Amino acid sequence: MRTKLLNIIWILPVVVILAGCTAPSVVPGKEQEKEQEKEQEKDQDSTPDDTPEETPLELSISIQSPDPEISWSLGGEALAQLTSPKDWTLSSSEEWLQAQPSSGAKGEHNVTLKTPANISTEDRTAVLTLATEESSRQLSVVQHGNIFKITPLQSCDISSKMVLKCNPGVNRLKYVVFLPSPQTNQYQTIRNINYGEGKLETSVEGVQYIVYYYDGGVTFDKIVLENTYTVDFQYLETDFSKIVHRDLVYDTESELYKRYTSRCTADAGFQMIDPLNPWVIAQADELWAKSGNDPVEYARLCYEKVASAFTYGIYDGDNSVDEIIDRMSGDCGNQHAIWLSLMRNKGIPARPVVMNSPDGFCHVRGEFCVAGYGWIPVDVTYHQGGGDYWGKFTDNHLVVMNRDFSFDTVPVGGESYHINLLQVIHWFYWYWGSGGVSGDYSMSYDVERTAVEWGITGTMVSPQWTTEAPIPMTLEGDWWVARDVALKGNDKFKFIHNNSWDVNRGGNMQAFGESFPLTQDGPDILPGISGSVDIYLSKDTYSAYLEAH
Repeated sequence: MRTKLLNIIWILPVVVILAGCTAPSVVPGKEQEKEQEKEQEKDQDSTPDDTPEETPLELSISIQSPDPEISWSLGGEALAQLTSPKDWTLSSSEEWLQAQPSSGAKGEHNVTLKTPANISTEDRTAVLTLATEESSRQLSVVQHGNIFKITPLQSCDISSKMVLKCNPGVNRLKYVVFLPSPQTNQYQTIRNINYGEGKLETSVEGVQYIVYYYDGGVTFDKIVLENTYTVDFQYLETDFSKIVHRDLVYDTESELYKRYTSRCTADAGFQMIDPLNPWVIAQADELWAKSGNDPVEYARLCYEKVASAFTYGIYDGDNSVDEIIDRMSGDCGNQHAIWLSLMRNKGIPARPVVMNSPDGFCHVRGEFCVAGYGWIPVDVTYHQGGGDYWGKFTDNHLVVMNRDFSFDTVPVGGESYHINLLQVIHWFYWYWGSGGVSGDYSMSYDVERTAVEWGITGTMVSPQWTTEAPIPMTLEGDWWVARDVALKGNDKFKFIHNNSWDVNRGGNMQAFGESFPLTQDGPDILPGISGSVDIYLSKDTYSAYLEAH
């Protein structure tokens, strides 16, 4: 009401003027303005302040994810959130737990935590201390013990090359070439990378790849697109007895979890991985009950089920889960799609491991994630051949290219592309004019081999009976020794000299701890045990013995 009253007071002089009375001087007008200002000031003074009071910051630090990668055996990264009312510092009680940044001003901050692989089989704990001048807070971080035994294998220099040829008459060309970009992981180390004219990109799904793009006039008869790198292969074996916490929870809100527990759709209605398929649901329920709700045992039962229920078939294109189940047959990618579907049905993250070899051999494995520990490999189709590939990665010639069946590229030339199984190469081209365009792709390699004076080869190495990367033996006194060799009941082996069959030794083993004779081209040695053993070869190489752990 006060505002209206002021308006009336201001209008009255105008009415008086119209009535013919003496006009008021300028001074009363100013006084009225002053009155208004006073009233407004009173108004403002009496009006409550609606601005919310600033909540004082409390000193705190936390990790939101219930399954951070820094707790996994092989280490990783995680984000911690901290708040501080004053300048702060962050320190770790152990060198293996790193935090960046380690100091900052008052406010809210994200801090990146990193851990390397834990080489010990025991869990380890570090304490982060967030401190100001007046107070401090602490956060304990537990990294689980090592569950993986990793053995370096051979190294290869690899070249992937695409040659595009333009026949006479082509006056304009547009091409898009996609090549896989292998990354360092628990199975391999990638180094000395050169993409040439290519550009490294990452899809929304997290798949890294190399893209080559051109759109313009043609002044050449061919163009060579090449990327090179060196890969160091690693043998990995999982010690499942070290997974002592099997009831840890996944971070179900993470994008990684959501992606690797969902369907995989190539096209509408075409499921390459389908945890909701009726056959998958029925089998998953039965195997889950049989496992006693143990995710590791469930994964093993699914591995055995697919290997026994399906037969191997040659690759005949990308097939849906429905099609694979209808015929109960499929190649490595098909069968692992069934295994992945079974895993995802129970909310266990699982993904394909897409591989390629310079010798032209392509393969797909699978892996599943155990909360608190990380990704564990399996190979269903290799298992069908009689070998044990539960928790093992054994190849020294297959490069892991990526871990997805399909993805959408980032836009290139204004267009995005849907890619299924980037195992070797995907390319598209358009041309204007007469003539035509052709492309030749090749992959070559040069093996960096270290000669092994005496080594062991057999069914426990990969490729089986390889001479390129035998298990090396070291000379200890009068014996050549290979320690902690993992064997299964049906494994067989021989001793070879200088990475060659020209000089080899075999023989009939009788009992552990007892020496037995060896001969050139002798029979395969069959220990008949599942477990870890030390293998001894005499310095003169004509006798050997084994000791079981």
